[in-house]
Amino acid sequence: RKQESNPLHRLRNVVMVAYDVDNLNEILCNRNWHIEKDWTEDYGLFVDGLKRCAELNSATQSNRSDRTSSTNKDLPEKRSKLMPDADGSHLARSIRNTNCRKALKKDLYWHMIKKLLEARKRSSLKY
Repeated sequence: RKQESNPLHRLRNVVMVAYDVDNLNEILCNRNWHIEKDWTEDYGLFVDGLKRCAELNSATQSNRSDRTSSTNKDLPEKRSKLMPDADGSHLARSIRNTNCRKALKKDLYWHMIKKLLEARKRSSLKY
């Protein structure tokens, strides 16, 4: 039996870009579109022009640096530096990993609570 894929699942490290539709339409209308006689060259110029317009109009996502506290931002890096500990035991390494995960989970929980309280003040649930 074939499993259905989750349409809400996003791959890691995939950047989602948002576009302002009105601004994009204005950029597309004001662009000087060159027409070549050769269809392949014309198509290449068209695709490059669309990519350039998208780059000009792309808006970055909101800054998500406030989700974790400043003390916990360096925990994953510190944990990876401590990994090749030759004299360290497996138990010590697993305790470090567990503590790091718990601290990050706690920060994300408090970030969610803060956002929910802000949304309650606005009476909206936008994240």
